[in-house]
Amino acid sequence: MPSKHCCYGECKSDSRYPERFPGVKFFLIPKPLNRLEETKEWIKACGRPHDQLNPERITKHHYVCSK
Repeated sequence: MPSKHCCYGECKSDSRYPERFPGVKFFLIPKPLNRLEETKEWIKACGRPHDQLNPERITKHHYVCSK
């Protein structure tokens, strides 16, 4: 199973260390190809600079955690 890392702000949640983050779930950011407006809302909520996180950079490996 691939590891998941939260891309929200400065969050350090990582699925490789479940003992550090008990009960944390990871949610896939919607893909811009199908749901561009929803993707933009998720990116804005993450609070990351545009050069770090934007619709062009979203892949199947971008997650936000439940913390």
